[in-house]
Amino acid sequence: MKKILFICTGNTCRSPMAEALANHYIQNSDRLKEKIEVGSAGIFASENDRATYSAIQVMREKGIDLMTHKSRRLSSEHLAKADVVLGMTRNHKESVLLMEPRMEGKVFTLREYLRLNDEKDVQDPFAQGEEVYRKTAEELDELIRLMIQKWEQEMEGV
Repeated sequence: MKKILFICTGNTCRSPMAEALANHYIQNSDRLKEKIEVGSAGIFASENDRATYSAIQVMREKGIDLMTHKSRRLSSEHLAKADVVLGMTRNHKESVLLMEPRMEGKVFTLREYLRLNDEKDVQDPFAQGEEVYRKTAEELDELIRLMIQKWEQEMEGV
């Protein structure tokens, strides 16, 4: 089973939304179900915080429940178990590489992993209101859908 870890700063907004979206699409894909496992963590996360209220609300609008999410602080143990680590920003990627240089080649920004030729980061909606959360959730939804397509194409050859 391929293990994917989404990371952000506090593990209460972006990475939990990405994890929930990916899980949603994986469970609806016969090719990917039981072949890919996703999780999330935050570089500066507190343990066991809930997702932010706005993250819960915008994901509920998509029919996805984030109520049970509990934040996790990124650890070397999490990194050792991951096949791929996907950060929301270039700073997240760099933080992982500083923490664990052996992750070179396994850690990417989400956009870099999808080979989108830009250096755009996924916007942090923390404390910026529901509209910003909605915009971030839409961006993540688009990126996760592209990722699911990529994985499904890769699975065709397996």
